[in-house]
Amino acid sequence: MPIDPRRIEVIDDRTAEIYRRMTPAQRVEAANVMFTQCVRMVECGLRALYRDRSEAWFRAEVIRRVRDGAV
Repeated sequence: MPIDPRRIEVIDDRTAEIYRRMTPAQRVEAANVMFTQCVRMVECGLRALYRDRSEAWFRAEVIRRVRDGAV
């Protein structure tokens, strides 16, 4: 799949400098926290919209949306 420049986030210089000063372990931890928050936001949004669905449906739908970038 080609890269779509409209979907690339641009990081500002100050934020980039903060990440540069982090150790690799700190950057991995920051990415993990952001990913976990993303998954939780997707799950909460789905639960608000589809109250009648099963737990299995929620798990599968969160995985599908995060995997496919349809959040």
